[in-house]
Amino acid sequence: MIKLGKYTAIISLVLGTIILIHFAITLDRDDIEIGIYYISIAFCLNATILISLFLMAIWHQNYKAILNAITWILINIPIALIYFFIAIYFDSLTELKFTNKRNDVIKNVTLKWDNDSEYWDEIDVDETFFERFKIQTAKPISIEYVYKNRKITEPLLYPYSSFPVQYKYDLK
Repeated sequence: MIKLGKYTAIISLVLGTIILIHFAITLDRDDIEIGIYYISIAFCLNATILISLFLMAIWHQNYKAILNAITWILINIPIALIYFFIAIYFDSLTELKFTNKRNDVIKNVTLKWDNDSEYWDEIDVDETFFERFKIQTAKPISIEYVYKNRKITEPLLYPYSSFPVQYKYDLK
């Protein structure tokens, strides 16, 4: 049981690290759901082993080895919290928020970059909405929309290696 505790802690740490690194590279929102399921399963498994180790510490003489295994499991708690906050940070890297500050509905909104684009039908007055997606481009990003039957094109962002943190844009 002592070796099982240590190996479970190490395997939990390695699998959590793999999930976090994959998410950091791809920014795939499915990894967040996978991470939540993984944390739930790892928590239940590690908690069961931790309780067993505490009970073993009461009756066994090999306190040093048992405390070593308990330490390995307990070290995963702050690491999991750090990974959680890192995942939240990486998730925020892809947020683009728009607010319609004009006094009329904006129609045919298109965000353009390189040979790709994102399209919305219309945005009501004072409506705020956000989209999450990854954009990597060496060219400026522009937004194009129709306001009072006039087509307007504005530069939105200049080249970034990846999308900036929680970029907010008011359509005025």
